[in-house]
This record gives sequence, structure tokens and C-alpha cells, in this order.
Amino acid sequence: MNHPKIDESASLMPAFDRGVYRRVLACLVASGLASLLPAQTAPAGTTKPAPAEPVPVVKTTDNAGNSGEVVQLSPFEVVADTNGYYSANTMSGTRFNTKLDDMASSITVMTKGQMSDFGMLDINDIFLYVAGTEGTGTYTDYSLDRNGSLSDNVQINPTQANRVRGIAPANVSLGNIETMGRVPVDPIAIESVEISRGPNANVFGLGNPSGTVTMVPASANLSRNRATTGFRGDSTGGWRTSLDVNRVLLKDKLAIRGMPPSRA
Repeated sequence: MNHPKIDESASLMPAFDRGVYRRVLACLVASGLASLLPAQTAPAGTTKPAPAEPVPVVKTTDNAGNSGEVVQLSPFEVVADTNGYYSANTMSGTRFNTKLDDMASSITVMTKGQMSDFGMLDINDIFLYVAGTEGTGTYTDYSLDRNGSLSDNVQINPTQANRVRGIAPANVSLGNIETMGRVPVDPIAIESVEISRGPNANVFGLGNPSGTVTMVPASANLSRNRATTGFRGDSTGGWRTSLDVNRVLLKDKLAIRGMPPSRA
């Protein structure tokens, strides 16, 4: 049987001319590119962003006639860490000066101004205003020995007669140096008290599973002299006086500070 031969050179293109097909395709591509051009052109009336202005420098002259240059800082730069009852930094989390916002631990900072306004004199007064802590005002620490004798730890050791997170008493440190725990927390010689609740591996060897109470010791002011006095009394016949004196010996280099308390 004879089969008809198929011409392999026959084109699969439509019957019309190939040149017409190429011209139609070129027109379609050109129209598509033209529709994209307006999106790439800048709108009328736009200008380039202005370059950043340098930090302004203000020239000042004091009463003695000495002129100097004062750099005006950006309003977004923090220039103070403590304001009233709020403190932004702590050293209890890492033993370094760290922002509270960067800490994952549960830490509360009690400033000296708040302790003075609320009349706090020891750790149990502070625990009345700190979450997750219990002092002698809200918790009675007692123990039974094997003979059934009851011991009241509030009278034996009031500094440790408390607990944090319901576990055990927190260890007390002064400037990140652990103390024996029997030294009372007195606000006269400290700037603030930092309560770190729960264990913290960053302070290994210092932090208890319940937490750590760190007293930040007061330091002398190297720039100005200052002296404050205080007196307080209570309804049970007790009284307390305090004196805080700061004297500058060499400006910005050496100063002394004394804080002798007296109570009855």
C-alpha cells in the first residue's frame, strides 16, 4: 500500500504571512513596555530629601567671661536613668549596669526617694510594696523542731523572716557581695534596693532559688556639696534621726560622704 508522503518542511504557522505575525508581536511588546513607563517616572513636584543637619552647637559665656561650646543633644537621647520612683537600670541581673528593658528576669528597683516617702526602714517594709514577696507584715515565719518546740523567726532574725515567690528567704547582698543575712537593710547608707525574684544563672554563686535582694551602696557626689537632715517618730515611742553630709575635696576627683543614723 502506498502512503502519501508528508512534507516535513511544511510550516505549522497559520496561513498568513510570517512577516505580518512578527509585526503584530512587536506591537504588543511595545504597548506593554509603554504601560510600565509612567510607574517608573517620579511624580511632578517631588524633591530630593534634605541632608541630615549637623548637631547644633551653642556658644555660651559664663559670668566670668569664659566662653565655651555646649553641644545640644538629641531629644531622643536618654540623659537620666533615675527619676523619682523609677529607675531604668539595674546591676542585679548580670552584675553589670544593664537596662531593665533588656533583662528577662523579674526585677523590681526600689529607689531611695520612694523608701523615704513611704517610711521604709527595713526589708520587711520594702516587701509590703513588692510583688511576689512576703515580709513580717503578711507572713509569719515559724518552725517546729523534733521535740515539738515552736520557734518564731520574726524575733530571732527578722531580716530572714520572709520569703520570695513562696519558696524561701532571699539572700541579701551589698553591691553584689553576699552578706551574712543578719545585717539589716537600712536606707540611710544605700541609694536603692533591687529585688530579683527567682533563680538567675547570670549571678551564679550569689542568687538563691527564691531570689536576691541587692543593696546599692551610696556613693559620694564629686560635683557639689550637700547636707540633709531627717527626723521621724512613731506612735509606739520610737524615734529616728539621720544626717547625710557630702563634701567635695577636689572637684570631679575626690569627695567624702558621711551618714550617721541614730534611733531609739
